Amino acid sequence: MLMKKLPLGSGEIESAYRYIVQQRLKRLGAWWSLDHTDYILILCFARANRRWDGYWRWLESKKFAA
Repeated sequence: MLMKKLPLGSGEIESAYRYIVQQRLKRLGAWWSLDHTDYILILCFARANRRWDGYWRWLESKKFAA
């Protein structure tokens, strides 16, 4: 089995939350509807995880699948 040396503690998760979520949603003068925060966070996490292009390809494939 290949060991990937992934972090086991919660510190990295808490740091990512602070960096990605709070930095985006708690900007001075910004306000968000609860109905839209999930969409903003999906885009923020896709960008942070370097899956930006993959997300848009996936979304495009869903549009034509319906």
